[in-house]
Amino acid sequence: MSPSKPLVPPFSVVEHDESFEVVDADGRNIAYLYFDDRPGVTRIRPRLKKSVARRMAELIARLPELEPETRKRP
Repeated sequence: MSPSKPLVPPFSVVEHDESFEVVDADGRNIAYLYFDDRPGVTRIRPRLKKSVARRMAELIARLPELEPETRKRP
């Protein structure tokens, strides 16, 4: 098995019908966050609200720009 290539920033968020996808600059998927805002559906099949899924995807997409800050800490 060959070693994985590192993820290439910037990351971006792509909206689909029932999910948000976070991809790197090469188009490789990093994460899928599924949502469903229909009333009652979350009790049957747990899914995030669309607004929560979007916010989480945006935060994941920001990780490369936050990385230098975490390296500065002792």
